[in-house]
Amino acid sequence: MAEVSEITPADTIGRLLDHLHETQRLFAESRSGLEASDYVDLIDVLHECEQLVRSQIHLLTRARQRLR
Repeated sequence: MAEVSEITPADTIGRLLDHLHETQRLFAESRSGLEASDYVDLIDVLHECEQLVRSQIHLLTRARQRLR
């Protein structure tokens, strides 16, 4: 029978950070692909969302450091 490995808090944080970094990259790419003059409101919203993701990354990074 195969042994089931336990997922550690550090593993969980690492996986979440991977996904958040990808999300941050997608927001940045989406923003850069838009013409500023045509999509001012959308660009602003994407920028705000990217800032929220950055805050989440910061919180998880601090949590990971406390685990060490």
